[in-house]
Amino acid sequence: MVRTEATAVRIGGALVLMAALCPAAHARRDAGPLEIVVIKRAGILAYQEATEEFIESCRVRARIVNLGSAPPVLHRHEVVLAVGQRALDAVAGSGAQVVSALALKVPPGVITADVQPSPELTLRALRTARPAVKRVAVVYGPRTEALVAQLAEPAAALGITLVPVRASDGPEALRRLNAVAMSVDALWLAPDIDVVVPQVFQYALGLEIARAVPIVGVSRQQVRSGALLAVDADPRAVGRQAALLVNELLGGVPANVLLGRPRTGALELVVNGEVARRLGADLAALRAIGAKVE
Repeated sequence: MVRTEATAVRIGGALVLMAALCPAAHARRDAGPLEIVVIKRAGILAYQEATEEFIESCRVRARIVNLGSAPPVLHRHEVVLAVGQRALDAVAGSGAQVVSALALKVPPGVITADVQPSPELTLRALRTARPAVKRVAVVYGPRTEALVAQLAEPAAALGITLVPVRASDGPEALRRLNAVAMSVDALWLAPDIDVVVPQVFQYALGLEIARAVPIVGVSRQQVRSGALLAVDADPRAVGRQAALLVNELLGGVPANVLLGRPRTGALELVVNGEVARRLGADLAALRAIGAKVE
């Protein structure tokens, strides 16, 4: 009996010592294991592609949640991959550690898996496609005001006059775009989901068909739907990058370290070949600067 009690005392002392030496591990157990959640809208090919690559490359099995009418319920010990702007907006303030993919406006404190292209890239691509372009209508809203402000200097350097079409929502954007539609040579749609709603995009397509006014879109999905060109990130590459970030979080790398890490991205200039031919765009020149023609 005495030997048993002595053994128990030695074991108990060893456990206390281990806990003292490993406070971080003790805190991690108290917090619960990290769980991975992917939140996205269903039915969008780019989001599905990014999710597939993420699941393939993430070392922990993820729970997938499609956005519905009610906001998702999250916990502080979860790491959330928010795919797309709506998903990112839905998890804001949840307390979970958030990694964003394919979002257009990322708030502070969120780790991003991709980079947004410089507006200058799209302007240069447009000028390459249609050197005669002089007046470009820019459709944007409050979310993208700062981004559009960056267009002024490169536009002037390229000899392009920007015609601002600022609106707070889709209906206002339609009215303002209609007012300038006959006086512009091209349309640049800002990455603003509050303003560039489907009705605005359809109106822009009508102008492109009726007046041969090329559309500079936000994504390759818009290019596939009829825009002339866009510069964006390959969704599958973004999914793989997101998995690498989450794997580092799982490995104990602090979130603030990942927040400060630069992203190389996987940006591509994507061109709708059929639209380019119909508009008389210079496909050879676009290919020469690395365009992916679809």
